[in-house]
Amino acid sequence: MPIRRRPRRPTKPERIPPRAARLALTPQPPRAVQLYLGVELRRTARRIEQAILETVEPHVERFAAPDPEPKSDAHVDAPPPYDDDPRGVISSVNDMVQSILDDYLGEADKASEKAAERIVTHSKREFGRLGIKLLKEEPSFKRRIKEWRKENVDRIVSLSKAKVDRVEVLLKNKAGMRVEALRKSIQESVGATKNQASLIARDQVLKLNGQITQARQEAAGITEFVWCTSNDERVRGRPDGLYPDAKPSHWALEGKRFRWDDLPKIGPNGERGRPGEFWGCRCVPYPILPELEEKGLG
Repeated sequence: MPIRRRPRRPTKPERIPPRAARLALTPQPPRAVQLYLGVELRRTARRIEQAILETVEPHVERFAAPDPEPKSDAHVDAPPPYDDDPRGVISSVNDMVQSILDDYLGEADKASEKAAERIVTHSKREFGRLGIKLLKEEPSFKRRIKEWRKENVDRIVSLSKAKVDRVEVLLKNKAGMRVEALRKSIQESVGATKNQASLIARDQVLKLNGQITQARQEAAGITEFVWCTSNDERVRGRPDGLYPDAKPSHWALEGKRFRWDDLPKIGPNGERGRPGEFWGCRCVPYPILPELEEKGLG
């Protein structure tokens, strides 16, 4: 009688924990640090915004078209002459903004330094929460933090210069508008600086946190991670979200497994990057570690 062999079971595919389990076992971003740095950068941005408006305001009438209907009162002063050369005003604005940057950028840099310290501490606490053992001699973050602090300052400087440039364009191209219309255009052009500063703070915190998370995971021997999005309407490429046509799609990466030494192409020009690397990315990496996989699947 021939021996009947039990058929071999098919190889069990690698299982990835469901999303809820992954998020519970994923180092979370330091939201409190985002708020802290946002407050500090908004303070600098608000002062710059005020300086631009206060410097330009006294000169708005120079660039505005005179009232087409002259006043009946003969004693009313004639309207100021139309002026189509804003170089003198813009020079004054640049001087004022530079003076403020000189005063406030030191404070912004100190705030960035403190924020970086808090990010490092937060990351260490998150790794402890997940039970990931860190090496006694951790990777050095000094170079990363130094570059990050400089980038924060550069972002504020660029934001300030962009505001001045927009005012100059307005005065050149829209000179001849009525006073109120020109004044409103200038205010709208300079406005929203505080919101932009908040976005810079959030983006920069997530970026540094992503770099530190990768360095610590690799130092702990973790070579792979699962991509986790924020799972809301703002995720790039989500079909029913705000940006369904965004390329590359971060939504398409949800739940996929990657190696730290072979990151996906997520940049606007096809650059490879980690979760949180590029502007506005709020994604986080779920670490692939045997003990964590057991927790996630159990």
